[in-house]
Amino acid sequence: TLPPEAAVAGRTMDEDGQPLAGVVVTLSAAMAPGPLITEADGRFRAGKLSGGRYQVEFSMIARVTETMEVNVEAGQMLTLPPVILRRGVRLTAQLMDAATGEPIPNPEVFRESNEPSGFDIREIRRASAPYTGGRDGRIVVEGLPYGVVKLALDTPPYARTRIAEVEALETAGDIDLGTVSVGRGATLHLFVRDRGDNPRPETTVRLDQGPGISPLKEVVAKTDG
Repeated sequence: TLPPEAAVAGRTMDEDGQPLAGVVVTLSAAMAPGPLITEADGRFRAGKLSGGRYQVEFSMIARVTETMEVNVEAGQMLTLPPVILRRGVRLTAQLMDAATGEPIPNPEVFRESNEPSGFDIREIRRASAPYTGGRDGRIVVEGLPYGVVKLALDTPPYARTRIAEVEALETAGDIDLGTVSVGRGATLHLFVRDRGDNPRPETTVRLDQGPGISPLKEVVAKTDG
């Protein structure tokens, strides 16, 4: 006999207590449903869940993302307390190549954790999406939380560079970093071979276990290893 299905429901609102429609609600766990969107009254309901532990994320453009972890029993209808999404800080910058003075096209910037490693251990399982700039190197990051915020460029071949460690204050308004010059990083050449010294094409190579340490994306060895 299959265990009874569970469900999680709740509602989102702004700082003034008004319902927020269009908030993306994501449950992270094995067999979790896809993202949900809150209705006009700010409510959502995720049904047909298995019992277990879920991380629930609430995100919306220009608002601070909120997350919580919940335990759901088999067959339980769990109603969460109201989730308030505050309006966040807007940060802008233009990223330039330090050697040429040209814009870095389509730069990708990540928000770093305040953990010593620069990333939350949960990102190994589900890495955060980057903020992507335009062809002119200009990037706009919206919805940053108040407090100390760390942003890092993660766009090879440029060295992973922390472009901002700022204190976002509720009374300070938006932040414009102006022009940020970034140098290119070193190039590492690897040859992947088996014990017989034969090339191992199509081998996946990673340099670390977390997104906050290295600028190198996952790469695949070429036909010559």
